[in-house]
Amino acid sequence: MRRFRNIFPVASNSEQQYTDAIFIFDRSNTTAARVLAEEYGGGCVWSKEGVDLQEVVYDILGLPEPGTPGAPNLVKRSSLLWTPT
Repeated sequence: MRRFRNIFPVASNSEQQYTDAIFIFDRSNTTAARVLAEEYGGGCVWSKEGVDLQEVVYDILGLPEPGTPGAPNLVKRSSLLWTPT
């Protein structure tokens, strides 16, 4: 089986205030995150890992815009983010 060493987002959407990104390892192992632009505080305010592709796409598309009721706004600690070695 072929293994890939570099992981890149499969899909991303960048708006003025934030970027949403989805990483796919296989159909039942995906990761998604919303990261605020530096001008709006910077940092990851939402992430979901190790779930089904359909579930993560549904969840990230359902996130409210920053500044609206229900939108994630607390920046997660950077130690929670996985970085490739």
